[in-house]
Amino acid sequence: MKKKVRKKMWKLAMMIIVSVSGFIINLSLKKVWKLITKKDPPKEEGEVRSWKELITWNIISGLISSVSKLFAAQTSRRAGKRLKAV
Repeated sequence: MKKKVRKKMWKLAMMIIVSVSGFIINLSLKKVWKLITKKDPPKEEGEVRSWKELITWNIISGLISSVSKLFAAQTSRRAGKRLKAV
């Protein structure tokens, strides 16, 4: 019983950590974009921007988002293995 509870608590903690880190990464990405370009990042609603700017924003934001998800998944797997060893 304790093992199941600990496993569920760990999953809940990881969901919270991933959500908070995703929010922080998104906010940081927007601030860096604004610092570099002196403009707000492109929105998905019909805002007119150059193709170069739109493609650059999508590549950078997608890459950072994917890497952060990968990092969170690897960290949780490693922590899960440590918990099993204890």
